[in-house]
Amino acid sequence: MQPLPRPRAGQHNKPGHVRVDVAYADGSSLSFIFPRSTRIPDLNAQIARAGRVQKVILQ
Repeated sequence: MQPLPRPRAGQHNKPGHVRVDVAYADGSSLSFIFPRSTRIPDLNAQIARAGRVQKVILQ
C-alpha cells in the first residue's frame, strides 16, 4: 500500500468542511470533502460504499 498524497501548499479545505483521504484494499485512493458537521458513523458508511478500506486520514 502506498502512502496517500499530501495536499499541496496553499491547498485548503473549504470553511466548514474536512478533507478525508481514503486508501482502499484494491489500491485505489480517493479524497472526499465532507461538512464538518457530518458524524463519524455517517462518514464510515459513505466511505465504505466504494470498497474495503485500508486507511483513512482526516485532515
